[in-house]
Amino acid sequence: MSVKVSDRLDYYLSRTKSPPQIFLTLHDTIPLLIETFENIKSACEEGKLDHESQKRLSKTVDGCVRLTRQLEAFLDDCLPAPTDSFTQKTKKAIKSIRSEKALGEIQRTLETYKSTLTLYFTHFVMASPVADQIEAPSQGFYFEVPAMNVQHFVGRQQLLERMETLFEDDKDTEARTKVVVLRGMGGCGKTQLALEHCRKQRSKSSVFWVDATSSGTAFRSFEDIGSVLAPGSNFPNPEAARTFVLKAFESFTDPFLLVFDNYDQPGEFTTVKDFFPHRANIIFTSRHVDTKRLGKSLEIGAMPVEEAVELLLLQAGLEKTDENVEYAKAITDKLGGLALAIDQAATYISARHVPLASFIDVYAKRKAAILKHTPTHWEYRKTVSDEAEQSFSVFTTWEMSFEQLEGTEAERQSIIHLLTLGAFIDTNNVGEGLFSLYSRSPDRPQWLEAFMTDGEWDSDQYQDSVVRLLSVSLVTSIDLMSEDARFSFHPLIAEWLKLRIDSKARAEYTEEAIAVVRAFVDNGDKVEMPIRYKGETLSHMDKIIEHDQAYAATGKKHVSDALKEASISFGSFYRRLGRYHETQNLIERAMGDEDVSPAVRNVLANMYCDQGELEKAEKLYDKVLAGLGKSPPKKDPDYKLQGTNLAFIYWTQDDKLREDGLAYEGAYKGDFHQFDPWFGMSVLPCAA
Repeated sequence: MSVKVSDRLDYYLSRTKSPPQIFLTLHDTIPLLIETFENIKSACEEGKLDHESQKRLSKTVDGCVRLTRQLEAFLDDCLPAPTDSFTQKTKKAIKSIRSEKALGEIQRTLETYKSTLTLYFTHFVMASPVADQIEAPSQGFYFEVPAMNVQHFVGRQQLLERMETLFEDDKDTEARTKVVVLRGMGGCGKTQLALEHCRKQRSKSSVFWVDATSSGTAFRSFEDIGSVLAPGSNFPNPEAARTFVLKAFESFTDPFLLVFDNYDQPGEFTTVKDFFPHRANIIFTSRHVDTKRLGKSLEIGAMPVEEAVELLLLQAGLEKTDENVEYAKAITDKLGGLALAIDQAATYISARHVPLASFIDVYAKRKAAILKHTPTHWEYRKTVSDEAEQSFSVFTTWEMSFEQLEGTEAERQSIIHLLTLGAFIDTNNVGEGLFSLYSRSPDRPQWLEAFMTDGEWDSDQYQDSVVRLLSVSLVTSIDLMSEDARFSFHPLIAEWLKLRIDSKARAEYTEEAIAVVRAFVDNGDKVEMPIRYKGETLSHMDKIIEHDQAYAATGKKHVSDALKEASISFGSFYRRLGRYHETQNLIERAMGDEDVSPAVRNVLANMYCDQGELEKAEKLYDKVLAGLGKSPPKKDPDYKLQGTNLAFIYWTQDDKLREDGLAYEGAYKGDFHQFDPWFGMSVLPCAA
């Protein structure tokens, strides 16, 4: 009967371009139900299912038969047959659409029955003793580990010793499973560290490896383990393989190690503990923060300098000379000590015969090519779906992290925009205040709505988003307890974020970063900014100017229009904190364009005044007045210019002065206020 239903669905789907989804689902369900019935029938014929067990299953089987008959009647009524007329086919097509709800209920009930039958078959039919089926390994212990070891595993001795210690700390609980989680960002070397630990355990215990990318890959790994333990076994379904392997593990008298690699999506694979044996040492590798709850967590970060240098030189096939060591230190520092990135750089150096002395310059020009480079025989491979496996680079592993972000598509895109924008400022301290102030802009961008509630900034939503980034290891640290919640992330991730977008987008992100930091600086003019924020803001401005020169300034322009508009705010901020070199550099670049405003020149004049270079200041003040259509007052040629008598202009963004102004009081004869062009505001001396 089920076979007849399956054939009917095959005929219908082969002749229909866009069938309702329920028929596709039924088409997948019925063959599995048929397979389950055949397995149970074989078990009965072989005497594996006694009379009492058959009696227990009879109600479920009767229910399947009843529903299958009901389904057959539905399909006869709503699916066209080869002999139907055109009118009959049309009527049935309409009925098929109207029957979706009823068919859906039948499908869900059949799925429940199938699961019950499969579970019963697995636990009772496959429950026979497995000890006699297990074939002992040819030498010593089982060692079922993928061939992904790098050619030269370097150092990390402290981490390996720490792993040993974490397992040994539980000596009083030898009868239970012990779990150590290796957690860190993609590319930090978690899998290679687990492989090296496996290699060291090879002579002491059996070792098995599970691809924990998803429940599907884990089931397939258990099927592979089952075929090793009992060669020639044929498991009727994945659940049967899992049950067999766990029972086989129970028969082990010697200790053994089980590795769950790439458990990066715990929210998708929530049943991972169903794969735990009752007694074993277990290692997880994961980038997801929630995996800490599985056992004792060991954070994997950047490689120590000496180990990073050794890895680069070994993988590149270069001698460890003093000169090479110095070059290698600069290269590994540039790569942030990230193991995978260092390995990729080494293979690039080796393949292209790039001299170490030239690599930094080559890297500056070809970052994307180097960080995407994978050789033909590459040890770093990862399952990217239930079937496919591919070589991966630091770029691909971080793209996977984006795919693993939780939330709606709109929320995910807003979080990605937030992190990408963070790549255009200082990545060491990205504070919430930057974005909360930016959200008050009259032309607030749409992506910020993900962090707003009823038009107001919502700290909880923002901080939840930062936690999501931490959960997939795209940020390295967060501080949600301080007044201004902040996060930081690896500089190489910042490079990747900039390289994954095109040049137009890089210019747009640079301009938006300018707007974000400018809003923060301008607010700091109105309220006293804490010292800590001043230092962080300076770092953000330094990065912005660097990115403006690289991505936004075009043609003959020395700075982008966005930075030119912000140069008054940024230049004045630099100046007030004594960063005169940066003030001069920024303003002179802005002044290189012909359409620069008088206010920009005024910032530089104020700086000269601070430094006591009064003649330079005076000349610029004269140009400021000229730009405003004003004439400077006549001077007494016998009067000596003094810093305490020369005041400065403080200009705001809307071209109005909050503080006075140009003042030659004392430097010029006569009453200052008759020359005051700024509405009689108070005068501040240069020393202020």
